[in-house]
Amino acid sequence: MKSKILILAMLLFSSTVFLSSCSKEEEDGRIVFWNKDTDGIGIVVVQVESSIVGTITLNRTSEPDCGENGVVTYTDKPGLYIYSAAEGSPGNRTWSGSFTLTDGGCKSLRLALIGLLQKQAAILGRSEDSCFFLHSYSLKHLI
Repeated sequence: MKSKILILAMLLFSSTVFLSSCSKEEEDGRIVFWNKDTDGIGIVVVQVESSIVGTITLNRTSEPDCGENGVVTYTDKPGLYIYSAAEGSPGNRTWSGSFTLTDGGCKSLRLALIGLLQKQAAILGRSEDSCFFLHSYSLKHLI
């Protein structure tokens, strides 16, 4: 009887080890924060989950890839994250919203102005699968 219990326990243990070794580990996801040169936005400090993750120092003529210089690339486990960004002089503009990182993906989130004198505008971010995200934008000071 003891040998049957021991064999059964060994089978359960080995099947658990086998099944757990088959599971795929999730890869970190990435997102690149950037702004376009025609938007007239200055240097922008980006925070994710209330921690500063970098500074956008270059305005781009086109959408950058994750990891390029002058933009902010954030890397973390797949999931939903909250971000905020603040421009220094001249505009003192702020942005905030959320984004979702996916397994091994690289998303793009452009911090943009949709109208210079609007109190409300939008941030459009494009992911690899052409999904768009709409986030709130507000001006601290009207121009």
